[in-house]
Amino acid sequence: MPINDKPSNQQNPLSNRTFLAIEDPQGRRVISLDKSIYSLGRESKNSIVLRSPHVSRYHATLLKVYSPETDAHLFQVIDGDLQGNRSTNGLKVNGKKCFSKTLHDRDLIQFSEQVRAYYLVTGVEATESFVYELCEQLSGNEKSKGNIDPFETVVGNESDTESVQNSVLIRLASFPELIPSPIIEIDLNGKITYINPAALLKLENIQQMQAKHPILTGLINIVDEQRQFFVREVEVDGAVFEQTIHYIAESRLLRSYLTDITERKRAESALRESEERYALAARAANDGLWDWKIKTQEIYYSSRWKSMLGYEEGEIGNSPDEWFNRIHPEDLQRVQAELAAHVEGATPHFRSEYRMLYKNGEYNWMLSQGIIVQDETGEVYRMAGSQTDIQGRKHAEAQLMHDALHDALTSLPNRVLFMDRLEHALEMTKRRSDYMFAVLFLDLDRFKVVNDSLGHQSGDQLLIALVKRLENCIRGADTLARLGGDEFAIILEDVRSVNDAKYVADRLQKQLALPFNIQKQEIFSSVSIGIALSNNTYVSAQEVLRDADIAMYRAKAQGKACYEIFDPSMHTKAVTLLQLESDLRRATERQDLMIHYQPIVSLSSGEIAGFEALLRWHHPERGWVKPGELIPVAEDTGLILPIGYWVLREACRQLKIWQEQFATEPPLTVSVNLSGKQFKEANLLGQIQHIITETQINPKTLKLEITESVIVENAEAAAKTLSELRAMGVQIYIDDFGTGYSSLGYLHRFPLDALKIDRSFIINMCNETESAEIVQTIINLAQNLQIYIVAEGVETQQQWEQLRKIDSTGGYGQGYYFSHPLSGAEVEQLLAEEVQW
Repeated sequence: MPINDKPSNQQNPLSNRTFLAIEDPQGRRVISLDKSIYSLGRESKNSIVLRSPHVSRYHATLLKVYSPETDAHLFQVIDGDLQGNRSTNGLKVNGKKCFSKTLHDRDLIQFSEQVRAYYLVTGVEATESFVYELCEQLSGNEKSKGNIDPFETVVGNESDTESVQNSVLIRLASFPELIPSPIIEIDLNGKITYINPAALLKLENIQQMQAKHPILTGLINIVDEQRQFFVREVEVDGAVFEQTIHYIAESRLLRSYLTDITERKRAESALRESEERYALAARAANDGLWDWKIKTQEIYYSSRWKSMLGYEEGEIGNSPDEWFNRIHPEDLQRVQAELAAHVEGATPHFRSEYRMLYKNGEYNWMLSQGIIVQDETGEVYRMAGSQTDIQGRKHAEAQLMHDALHDALTSLPNRVLFMDRLEHALEMTKRRSDYMFAVLFLDLDRFKVVNDSLGHQSGDQLLIALVKRLENCIRGADTLARLGGDEFAIILEDVRSVNDAKYVADRLQKQLALPFNIQKQEIFSSVSIGIALSNNTYVSAQEVLRDADIAMYRAKAQGKACYEIFDPSMHTKAVTLLQLESDLRRATERQDLMIHYQPIVSLSSGEIAGFEALLRWHHPERGWVKPGELIPVAEDTGLILPIGYWVLREACRQLKIWQEQFATEPPLTVSVNLSGKQFKEANLLGQIQHIITETQINPKTLKLEITESVIVENAEAAAKTLSELRAMGVQIYIDDFGTGYSSLGYLHRFPLDALKIDRSFIINMCNETESAEIVQTIINLAQNLQIYIVAEGVETQQQWEQLRKIDSTGGYGQGYYFSHPLSGAEVEQLLAEEVQW
C-alpha cells in the first residue's frame, strides 16, 4: 500500500522524514507524519484509521513536541484522546504498557494483538520498498531502541494505570507547538524551560544568548515588582514585537507570548505621514478639487471643478465668491454653517449636499467634502476637498421615495401616503372651524369574476381604466388612492356638506356604469361606496377610514352599485357583530349551542315522518339569536365546519334514541343542513361515514339538505360528491328550491331524493295564482324526476289542504301549522301523544 493510502505505481523517495508503518488485519501501510497531531482508532473520523474491531474508537493520539535538550521535534504517543478519555485495551511501546511515551526511531507501538506500528525516522534518502524491508527486519527481531528520553515516560501496570493524573495529558495538549507566534517560558534564574518552534524560527540566537536576549532582558525584575501581567514592545533586529508576559506563581515561571507588529508599526507611521496628503486628495477620480488658503482667502478650483458647472478654465477666478454665489439661496446659510462647524472642530470633516447653479441657468445637486489642515500651534491655515455631481443619485432617491408612497400599477398614492394626507386633513379641522372633508371608501364589485374568467392581466387593465374615470370625477386638490387589490379611497377636501360627497358618489356611479373595453370584450363594473364625513369626534385618521369602510360594507349588503353614508349606529352594529363572533367562539368551546327539531309531516297520512335539525343559540345577554344572524357569523368565522359536524352528530345520536323508543314504519328520519363550506370540505365523506358508524343509524334515515346555489357552482364536482353520498345510502334534498339559480337543466344530472319548496311560494299559494302555479310546476317537475317534495312554511289549514289536493306523490309538509321547532324533550312528548293531522 503506498504512503498515505494513496494508490501509486511509482516508488516515492523518502528522505529526512518521519513515518508510521502500521500492520492491521487488512495489511501493512506507511503513513508519512507531516502534521503536528494525529488521532488513531477504528472510528472513520480519525486521522489514522486502525482497521480492527479490537481497538478503541479513539485509541491513541500522536502529538509533535519540541525538546530543548535535543533541539529537535519528536512525536509523543498518548493513550486515548486529549480530552482525557482512555482506550479500552491500553497501549504498549516496546512491550511495556504506557500512558504516554516519547517515540524514537524503530519503536514498536502495540494497540492490540492484531494491530501494531513501527515509528521510523530516516535521515537518508530512501524509497518506499526500503521502508517495507526495514519493517520486515524489525518484525523478525521484535526489538526496540533505548534512546535517551527527554520527557518523562509514564509507565504502569494494569492495576495502576487508572491512577495516573490527567495533568500529564493536559500539559502535553497545552504545548502550543502549532501556534505561529513565538512562546517562551523561563524560570526565575533566567533559564529557558520551554520554547516553541515559532520562537526558534523567528529568534534564531535566543538559546545562545539566554537572558541577554532583548526578549528576555529585564523579565526577572517583573517578579520583584510583584507584577503578574505585563505588556511591552521589544525591537529585535529591525522587527517589533508586542510581548505579553504572565507570571505563573504556582510553578514560578515567566511565560511570554510574542506578536510581530512590525507591519502595523510601519503602517501607523505611513498613515501619519499621509494624513495631510489624504486630506488634499480627491474623494473620487471624477471629482472636482478645491484647495482653500484660509489666511489669504484664495481658493484653487481644479479644471474638473469648473467644467462640472459648464465653465472653461479661465471663466472662474480664485475667490470664495465663485463658489458661494452659485449655491442656491435656500441652501447657502446651511452650507456656511456646516463649514463653520468643521473649522471650529464640531465635526470631524466637512460634508454638505446642496444645489449649485450651472452655466446654463439650471440648479443641480452637488456633494462637497473637505478637511481642515492645522499648523503646529493648532491654527487652521488650509482646507481642501472635492466636489461631486450627485444629481443622478438625488433623482434615484426621489424615485425610491415615490415608489415607497405610490402604487406600482396605477401610480396612485398608496395606503401610507393616503393615511398621511388624511391625518393632515384631520389636523385642518382642528385649526379651522369651517373646514370639512369627506372620505369615500370604494370596493369594486365582482372584480374577482374578471380575474378568474379573463386573467390577472385583464384585471390590471380594468383597474387602470377605472382609475382614469375616477380621476375625472374629482378635483385636483382631492386625493385618490389605491389601498390594495380592488379597494380605493378618496379624500374630498373642503366640502360644504354631505351633499357634496353624495354628488361625487353619484358621478362615480354614472361613470362606472358605462362598459369598459378590455381585450376586445365589454366589461361592466360598478363600485360599492361608503362615505364618512369629518366631525370633531375623530381622533385619528384610522377612525375615519374605519367608518368609511363600515359604510361601504353596508352599501355592499344593500346591493351592488350603491353608496351609504356612515352613521354611528353602523359602528355600534359592527362592534356588536364583532362581540357576537367572540361570544360564538366561546359558546362553541363550552358547547352552549343546542338543537331544536321541527316535525316533517306526511301529506297523505298526516303522521310525523321525521324532523329537521335546526341550530339554536341562547345568548346569555341577548337571549335567542336569530338564525339569520347566527349562520352568517358562523360562516364568516369558519366555525360553521365544527358546528356543522356537531349538529350532524348530535342529530343522528338523538334520532337513534327516538327510533328505539318510538318504533314506526317507516322509521323516523332526520334532516340536517349542509353549509356550502361543509359541502366543499375535502373530508366531508369521511366525516359523515364516521358519524353514521359512530351513532349506528341506518343511513337511509339521514337526509342531507343542500341549497341549489351550492351544487350548481361547480356542477361536475357536486355531482360526484352527491353520488358518493347516495352510495352510502344517505338521501339528498335540494333546500329552498325555486329561489336560487335557474338550475332546471342541471337537476337530471344530480342523484336527488326530494325538492324542498321555498316557504315564500307556500305562504302566498292561496292568495296568488302565480305562486300556486309555481308550486304546481315544482310538484310536476318532481313527479317527472320520480322524486318527492317537502313544502316549507305551511302555516294554515288552507295551505295544508291545498297541498294535499295537488300532490299525489306522497310528499311532505313542514311549518308552524304543525309545530314550531321543539326541544328534544318536547319532541318526545309529541311522539308519545301520537299526534296526527
